[in-house]
Amino acid sequence: MIFQLFVCFHLLCNITSFAKECNIGYIGSNCSRPCRYPSYGKGCQHECSNCSKENCDARFGCLTPNVSIDTDNTRLSEDSIQLIYVTIGLISSGFFIIFTSVACMFLIRGRSARHERSRY
Repeated sequence: MIFQLFVCFHLLCNITSFAKECNIGYIGSNCSRPCRYPSYGKGCQHECSNCSKENCDARFGCLTPNVSIDTDNTRLSEDSIQLIYVTIGLISSGFFIIFTSVACMFLIRGRSARHERSRY
């Protein structure tokens, strides 16, 4: 069963499915409707409060007149996000191993020096 969420924002209501997430700046059951002014962003949850309708982009919000936008509606796939988490985990693990190794090296060196001093 697909759970659905009834989302209302500025008197604009949509049924959005948890099973499918729309690209940023789009809403609707098939994600084909761009956010209506003054809304923008993921789920149309942000508001263009500092610019006119002409300068409010459905995906990015208020734009300056000389900004160009890539019109490709791509977003990070679930696989890409998982790859990012795995990469962060591996890097963190690497830092932990290096830190632990250096700490053990100092502990062993400190014990050896104390042991050598206690001999004399």
